[in-house]
Amino acid sequence: MSPPEEAGHQALIGEKFTAGRALVQSLSLWFRNLVLFLVTGLLAQFPLVLVTALRRPLPTARARILVTLVQCVMLCLASGTISHSVLEQLRARHPGLMASLAAGSARTWMLFAALGSTVLLTAGASLFLVVPGILCAVRWCLVPPIVVAEGRGDPRERSSGLTEGHGWAILGLLLTLLVAALVLTALLVALGPDAGFVGFFVGAMLPLGVFLSFGAVLLAVSYHLLRSEKEGDLEVVEVFR
Repeated sequence: MSPPEEAGHQALIGEKFTAGRALVQSLSLWFRNLVLFLVTGLLAQFPLVLVTALRRPLPTARARILVTLVQCVMLCLASGTISHSVLEQLRARHPGLMASLAAGSARTWMLFAALGSTVLLTAGASLFLVVPGILCAVRWCLVPPIVVAEGRGDPRERSSGLTEGHGWAILGLLLTLLVAALVLTALLVALGPDAGFVGFFVGAMLPLGVFLSFGAVLLAVSYHLLRSEKEGDLEVVEVFR
C-alpha cells in the first residue's frame, strides 16, 4: 500500500459516533435513494395491502397467523435489501437493485430468526417495569445490519459490544425516529382523504414505508459509524465530507 493510501485509511480509524452525525448521514443517504428505499418499504407491506383490499376479516386464526408470518418475512427482506445497499454505499460502492435484493434474500431467514428472538426477549424484558425492555431495545438495535454485514456469531452480543458507551445517544435516535413517525402519520391523516385505498395509502402505508425505510438506513449508518470508531473498519470510506 502506498503512503497516501495508508494515510487515508488511518484517518478513518477512531472516527467518532455521534447522534447528529448518524442522523445527518442517514438523511443524506435516504434522500439520495428516496425512490428505491421508499418503494422497498411500501412493497414490504404487500400482505397487509392484500388483506385490506379484501375488506373482510380473515376467516380463521391459521390464516391470520400465515399472513402475519408472510408480512414479517417481507419486512426482513426489505430491511436486508436496504441495509446491504447502505453499507455498500458507505464503502463508496454502488450496488444495483438486483445485487442488494439478492443480498437481502440471502439473509432473510437468518434475519427473521434473529429479529424474532430479539423481539420476544425484548417484550419479555418489558414485563419488568418497562425499563429493562428499553435497555434491551437500545443494546440490540443493530441486529439487522450485523446479520446482513457479518452473518455469523451472536448478533445480540455483537450489538451490545458496539453500542456500549453510546446508550443515551442511541436512545435519543430511536425516540426521534418514533416521534417523527407519529407526527408524520398524524399530519397525513389530518390532510389526506379518509376513505378508500387512497386514504389507506396516505394514512397508513406511506408513513409506515417512510418509517421502515429510514429506520433501516439509520441502523445501518449507526452500525457503520460505531464499527469505524471501535474497530477502525478499513473498508469504510467517508463520502459525506
